Amino acid sequence: MTKAHQIARIREATGMGWLESRMFLAGRPAAFSERIITAKEKQKDRLLHDPIEDDPAFAVQFADAKRMAQEVFQSWVAKRNADYLRRGMTNMVSEHPRGGCHFLWREMKRILLEKYGIEWFTPAEMNPGVIFD
Repeated sequence: MTKAHQIARIREATGMGWLESRMFLAGRPAAFSERIITAKEKQKDRLLHDPIEDDPAFAVQFADAKRMAQEVFQSWVAKRNADYLRRGMTNMVSEHPRGGCHFLWREMKRILLEKYGIEWFTPAEMNPGVIFD
């Protein structure tokens, strides 16, 4: 496949322009762009998810990684909130702090790779140009 064809396919899958698609692909492995393209071809939702999540062979690993990531996240939130309370910053206390999804995804990504050898791409990675908070 030519570079121009790959750019055209990622452009179609993401809705990015030609230059943005070209820059997006620079330095990224071909397997990554193929996951995005595969997701766009098979999924009906507006937001894409890594197609590996749909593989029943990995369901247990994903459930375990999600559970473990949520435990780490809840511990971090509890420490964060305790620190804010100690400092009298009650307005900052939150059970779901802004950007928490990125924390969870980063933890899931780490757990899946370290514990199971699974390379997973987060929703933020699968949806370039979309801002998650």
